[in-house]
Amino acid sequence: MTYKFAGGFTVPVYNEETVNKIDSICKNYGVTYFNTGCIIDFMDIKAQEKYHETVKPYLIKRNGKNWEQKMKSEIEKIKN
Repeated sequence: MTYKFAGGFTVPVYNEETVNKIDSICKNYGVTYFNTGCIIDFMDIKAQEKYHETVKPYLIKRNGKNWEQKMKSEIEKIKN
């Protein structure tokens, strides 16, 4: 599942190895994050909300309850 978000361009904070480990954790949970840039379109926001509603039950079934907190915890360990 791909989650798109508007966030503009970011300056890389972590080295390539850390970024690859974070990406690996996300893929392990079946999620990819994609930055669409700084332009925010109301229709895109609404479409993403519907997409999240649709895929959320699947991801809970696949990864279990509170999977997002578990994933974030694993990522924080890598960042530190």
